[in-house]
Amino acid sequence: MDDDMDDHPEPRDGAVVLGAGVAGLLAARVLAERFDRVTVVERDELPDSGPAFRPGVPQSRHAHVLWSKGVDLIEDLLPGTTARLLAGGAVLLDLPRDFLWLSPADWFLPVHGARALLGSRELLDRTLRGQVLRDARIRVRARCTATGLVAAADGRSVAGVELRSGERLPARLVVDATGRTSRAPDWLAALGHPVPATTRYDSRLGYSSRYYAVPPDPARRWRGMYVQGRPDSPRGGVLVPLDGDRWLATLIGNGDHAPPTAQEEFLGFARSLRSPALHDALRDAQPLSSPVGFRNTANERRHYERLEHAPDGFLVLGDAACRFNPVYGHGMTVAALAADALRGELRTLSPREVPGAVRRIQRSTAAAGRDGLADRHERGPALSADRRPATGPHHPDHAALHVPSDRRRQRRPGRGRPLLRGTVPVRDAGHPAGPGHDAPRPVPLAPAGRPAHHPVPGPPRAAGGLGRAG
Repeated sequence: MDDDMDDHPEPRDGAVVLGAGVAGLLAARVLAERFDRVTVVERDELPDSGPAFRPGVPQSRHAHVLWSKGVDLIEDLLPGTTARLLAGGAVLLDLPRDFLWLSPADWFLPVHGARALLGSRELLDRTLRGQVLRDARIRVRARCTATGLVAAADGRSVAGVELRSGERLPARLVVDATGRTSRAPDWLAALGHPVPATTRYDSRLGYSSRYYAVPPDPARRWRGMYVQGRPDSPRGGVLVPLDGDRWLATLIGNGDHAPPTAQEEFLGFARSLRSPALHDALRDAQPLSSPVGFRNTANERRHYERLEHAPDGFLVLGDAACRFNPVYGHGMTVAALAADALRGELRTLSPREVPGAVRRIQRSTAAAGRDGLADRHERGPALSADRRPATGPHHPDHAALHVPSDRRRQRRPGRGRPLLRGTVPVRDAGHPAGPGHDAPRPVPLAPAGRPAHHPVPGPPRAAGGLGRAG
């Protein structure tokens, strides 16, 4: 829409946030420190009865992780959130200590690495929403869809949003946190503004996930499992504990190795991994759902921070600006980093000054996520295929799952103990080496002394109900 809002009776002193996911809720919490009214517009129904799936977060049915930096930032913004999540059934684990984790080289030993919170995305969203809405300045309007931006009379600013109903919400600042389905480029173009360039990498990775009841096993000493793939065996899987005494099993593969969604094929794919440990854990567990697939996994950054003539009063955050292949487990932590950066920028601004500062704020929030994930490809387990642009034909050699390109990082020459330097600290987005941070340290793996090929031996400790792999 390119109409102005001069005839609207409401004042423009509030802020509007589009999207009630993690990025939107955290942004609303920060904006309430500067604006007297913050309205969160969400197209989905938001049930009050308990954690529940909603269509706007399709990736919620697959494994999620909130790394320690994200936990700390959210706790700082919303004190008591961690305790509420733990009371709801989430768990704080030490990785790889509490996991059976098969790296591309070998099994990790059970040593301290990084702290992470694991639980269902539905529990996290509902808990955050409850915490955020304790602030009387914030309200949520569910079942409302924004269809465009509304221009101010000067033509250089955004003055609000238009809803599908035809209603206009005036705002001094509009934040798009609608995630992967964001239509912000179309909205900007409709107002005559430039649209951002896009950088996209797509390894054609796919997931298939299924819930299970956790089978009783007093001998089990691990809390979760991660079997990584590599070029000669480009399939993987992860098993994480969830609230409700459940496991979530997510199978991973790309190209011709994409995991199946047929119930009768799910365990067969798990058995085909480099180690049968994950299959053995699930074999006698009771399924609680059918497998569900997810294929929208490309890394994509829309470079709003590079726009020189972007309109005042419009900011893009979260997956709407930069979305990661979920295999990194960084999305929610990056949302927290961006919210923290937004908070820092707003400290010295009055509400009237905020619209004119959005270009600086956009650069700051983009840098927060970028710096928090610095060197993820070079120093941590990554999808090497993600470094290839998403253009041109897909080739089988693009299917390197989570494997640093330099194998020498995984195994010291002439020694029998391989290492993945910085693996866990780099995955823990926002805790890089530097002043005030522990330097990334090697995480020891089980003694090798043997060719690293399929099949691999079992975990380096008693696994509780699992036989040796291979």
